[in-house]
Amino acid sequence: MRALFPLGVLVRAAVIFCIFMVLRASMWAAFVPAHHSLFPVLLWSGVAFAWAALLPAIKRHEVTA
Repeated sequence: MRALFPLGVLVRAAVIFCIFMVLRASMWAAFVPAHHSLFPVLLWSGVAFAWAALLPAIKRHEVTA
């Protein structure tokens, strides 16, 4: 049974989602600094970077599979 989406597409979607969350968290940190810290910005940035770092390996896996 084939997957509905290739793994690379899902990882790219995860990177885009994480970038969106970085922008959303940074907006909250900028406009409501008393209630929000920069931790979510750093957290989502790290997650987006980790997913983006996996893209070349996933692309190689898709080509060889």
